[in-house]
Amino acid sequence: MERLPDGIVVTDTTGLKTRTTFRVVPAPGDTTGGGAKLVITDNYGGTPEADRKKRMDEVDKSPVQWGHGLHRYLRQWKRWSGVVLWRWYMRRVWQSMRPTARRTVFQLLIITALEFIVFLMVFIIFWLELAG
Repeated sequence: MERLPDGIVVTDTTGLKTRTTFRVVPAPGDTTGGGAKLVITDNYGGTPEADRKKRMDEVDKSPVQWGHGLHRYLRQWKRWSGVVLWRWYMRRVWQSMRPTARRTVFQLLIITALEFIVFLMVFIIFWLELAG
């Protein structure tokens, strides 16, 4: 790993990819100076071009998904970090989970919320029938 003035470079000696560069650049059109953009550049130049074309299925596509997830997390952190309980949950529980466990927990939370809404609807109908 090597530091750059505006980011870092991660060098890989094994595999098809030889280098990944992470740079933070000012957001285009940002006049306030507060916006930034993370640019991730993969370099596959360490292998001959013919070999690279044969091994196109080995190209790492995970940085795109990783970047989207990181952006979503940072937006949520900016919005909710003032709430102590949320901050504790994100640091102690959510970050320690594997991605599959996070998806499962999210699905369970959605299902529980839907069950609660249905329960409230049934309760309100029962209450209105009882009162009328």
